[in-house]
Amino acid sequence: MKAVSFGPNDQLLGILSETEHTDKDLIAVTWNVGICGRMGPNRLNVEIASTLVSEGIASFRFDLGNFGDSLLGSAETDVIKRN
Repeated sequence: MKAVSFGPNDQLLGILSETEHTDKDLIAVTWNVGICGRMGPNRLNVEIASTLVSEGIASFRFDLGNFGDSLLGSAETDVIKRN
């Protein structure tokens, strides 16, 4: 697992889960759901990431701006603006 900052001014934070055996052309992406952080409700996203990696699929789970470990966003990074 590796922490990754990305987005405008690197304000968003995610966790990349992969091994030397994961397919480099395939990645599953999950994000937080409201008040739950990138771990997901009851750590569901962590379990999904672990299962996928064991099957050779990399995963990236991240917090949307203003949630979890992602920093407060500007107008360009507000959740509503992303839709």
